[in-house]
Amino acid sequence: MLVWIGIGLGVFLLSFPIMFRLMAKASGWKKLVSSYRTELNGKSIKGKRLRMHTATFNGIPYQTVLRPVAIKQGLLLRFIQPLPSSHPSIVIPWRAFKTVRKTQQGKRTNYIISIGDPEITTMELTQADFKELETHFRVKPKYLKDA
Repeated sequence: MLVWIGIGLGVFLLSFPIMFRLMAKASGWKKLVSSYRTELNGKSIKGKRLRMHTATFNGIPYQTVLRPVAIKQGLLLRFIQPLPSSHPSIVIPWRAFKTVRKTQQGKRTNYIISIGDPEITTMELTQADFKELETHFRVKPKYLKDA
C-alpha cells in the first residue's frame, strides 16, 4: 500500500515541470521570452513594484505568482519558484504594448492588452491592476472601443 502511495506522489510531483512547460507554451510566455528575455531579477534594479494579483496571458491565468516591476525600459515580469525554469524573466518594452481593449464580464471590468507587433500574445488584467500599470506607460498604446 505504501509503495503505491509513494509511486502516486512521485508521479504527481514529476508532473509539475511538464505542466509548467505546457502553460508557458499555451500562454505565449515562450514567445515573449524569445523577444524580451532578461537577466534582471528585480532585486538589483530601480523601479516600482506593482501589486498585480492576476494576469492572464492568452487565456492562461497566473494568480499570485507574478512579481511585476515598472522600470524605465518597460514592465519587468518575473515569477516566484518553482516557475522560473520554464518561465524566465522578461522586460516588455513600453512600446510593445500596442492596443488596449476594455471588456465587461458581468460586473467585472477587465482590460486586454495586445503585446508585440505583430501580436505575440495578449495580457488580460483586472481594472485595478490595469489602472496601476497604466500610470507607468511611457508610450501610450492605442485604446480600442469596448468589446
